[in-house]
Amino acid sequence: MKKFFRSLRKSIISKKIVQRILLSGVACFLIVLFFSCLVILPLLKGQALGQAAAATTRLAGHFSNAQSDIEQSADFIAGNLEFNEVLDEYLKNPVEQTQNRLSLHLESLIYANSNIFYAALETGGYPVITSAFHSLRANTGLFDEPQYEQLTQSSFGTYYSPIYRTYEPSASENKLMQYQVCSLSKNYYIGTKKYTLTVFYNMDSVLREARSSYPPFLDDYGVISNSGAYIYPSGGSGMFSAISGGILTALQTHELETVPGGYYFSAPTDNYSWQAIAFVSGSTLNASFFSIFLIIAAFFLLSSFTTVFFIMPYLLKRMKPLKELSNTMAAYSIGGNPVYSTVHTDDEINEMSRIFNSMVKSNDEYVHELIQNEKVRQQMEYSLLISQIDPHFIYNTMNIITALARQKKYREVVAVNQALEKMLRDRLRVHNIEIYDTVAHELDIIKQYILIMKYRYGSSVDVVYEVSPAVMRENIPKNLIQPLVENAFYHGLTNEDGIVAGVITISVLNREDALAIEVADNGAGISPEKLQQLRSLVFSHDQERGRHIGLENVISRINYLYRTEECIQFESVSGKGTLVRLLLKRGNADGEPSPQSFD
Repeated sequence: MKKFFRSLRKSIISKKIVQRILLSGVACFLIVLFFSCLVILPLLKGQALGQAAAATTRLAGHFSNAQSDIEQSADFIAGNLEFNEVLDEYLKNPVEQTQNRLSLHLESLIYANSNIFYAALETGGYPVITSAFHSLRANTGLFDEPQYEQLTQSSFGTYYSPIYRTYEPSASENKLMQYQVCSLSKNYYIGTKKYTLTVFYNMDSVLREARSSYPPFLDDYGVISNSGAYIYPSGGSGMFSAISGGILTALQTHELETVPGGYYFSAPTDNYSWQAIAFVSGSTLNASFFSIFLIIAAFFLLSSFTTVFFIMPYLLKRMKPLKELSNTMAAYSIGGNPVYSTVHTDDEINEMSRIFNSMVKSNDEYVHELIQNEKVRQQMEYSLLISQIDPHFIYNTMNIITALARQKKYREVVAVNQALEKMLRDRLRVHNIEIYDTVAHELDIIKQYILIMKYRYGSSVDVVYEVSPAVMRENIPKNLIQPLVENAFYHGLTNEDGIVAGVITISVLNREDALAIEVADNGAGISPEKLQQLRSLVFSHDQERGRHIGLENVISRINYLYRTEECIQFESVSGKGTLVRLLLKRGNADGEPSPQSFD
């Protein structure tokens, strides 16, 4: 323990880390507590309320399906053509025979739906007619209810009865079976004659599905009509006994109503004639999510205390090598005696120590290698300029070789291949700063290039050499003439139809203290605007830059070697041709130009 506190006094970082961990432990507990009460608890409560609301909506869905089935059954009966014929016959001749036919036809129509107990029909001035096989227990006085009487007095409308219990004799056993029934009465017309059709629907399967679909934290549920009448449980039993009229009215327009001790949820059926209502007490709702809240809070508290009691000693141990590395770094300065770290650990501090040692070594070597590295950089930069070659030229040359091989012109294949080989070998001969070569060698490379171009374009281009014998051994920068010849081929002698034809004149002559290199063609020439662009070394857009990449290479190397743009000149007359002139000044007794040196 004494060693622990002594380490704290010596290390500022250790002291700050320990303070931060202790403060973090306390803050974490308070934050978790506050966050849980402010955010997590409402979220969990909201999630539980959402689940209850969704369960209420599912309940409404079950009753919507039942209503849809009941109404479809009634509409099916009323829309049956044969039924309408039998009913019309009865209305015209209301005797026992036509009444029995109508009763039997009702029975045949409800037979397809097993949930329909029976159907009944009433029209003004005539007795109620029921399907052939029925029990009088099922109606439980429906035809005497005020709502039913009001419907029969109306022109249009529907009326759903409350869901009630009834008993029917068992078909296989000598006992009564209990059922829960809901009836639908609806007004229809046959011609101008109105009648009220009632179907009695078995709700047992609907109620079973409703009970199985809602979660256990719903304490109770029920159904009311849009007028506030109790549909299920009938008579307002169960949770309805504790609901005030004001809450029932509010639930018809709101999905959630909060009351002391719990929450009421409401969801309408599809035709909005019924409302499914569910009740969840506050204790039931809290129990559904409080255990989750306790688990989350306990996890955060346990994590905080674990951090405080177990990570502090470990961090203090790790700080010791960091302190040693800090002292070593403070003792080092660039230009002084090298100081290396002796820290060795199995973590990132060891990597920092290794990087520091590498940095010390690199800094010491950097001072001695700076000049040499600059020379190498300059050599590589210029070598890249020399060795550039248009990949399309290689591709086209390979196509020439392929075409000659298919024609079995093997001598020509060898000639083109050797010419390409000489050009590539010359481009790659840039090591040891070979930036110069003789005029004779450069002309030989040009002849190889022209050989390839003649195989490509035929003999439509003539090349004239005007080279003084006195300059053949003069040294000039490598690969300086060939890009100018290539430019003459592609831009001077190529017309709008892509046909290459004309004369190229290559001149290398002595001119006072300079060597004059000229490449001229008798092609279409250059417009004054384009000529001005070339003279100012400015190209208007990327397409033009791509077209003059060889010429740009020459200009870049001349600028690099001579630090001037005055040694390259352009002359052109539209319709007569173009001339590019290089004036390379001599700088020593050997006749070699004196550009920027790499030494």
